Amino acid sequence: MGEHTLTIENQKRLSATAVGEVDGFSDKEIRLKLVNGKRIIIYGQNLKVVNFQKQSGNFMADGEINRVIYQNKTAGNFFKRLVK
Repeated sequence: MGEHTLTIENQKRLSATAVGEVDGFSDKEIRLKLVNGKRIIIYGQNLKVVNFQKQSGNFMADGEINRVIYQNKTAGNFFKRLVK
């Protein structure tokens, strides 16, 4: 389950594979953690988690998807080092 795919259909449905956990969600933002440690942040309006199967890593959300950002697993550590 190391490979990851992300598909957006008509800016209304997002599906992803290799998702390890849902870190948090609201109607404007969904935060995912992939099995490889990277993170995905999905921004939009009226976002809803439709399906998440932790065992298979399959994830699906509906809503108006405006932006998707990938973050490396060490991104948080980089900013912590800057503040020190």
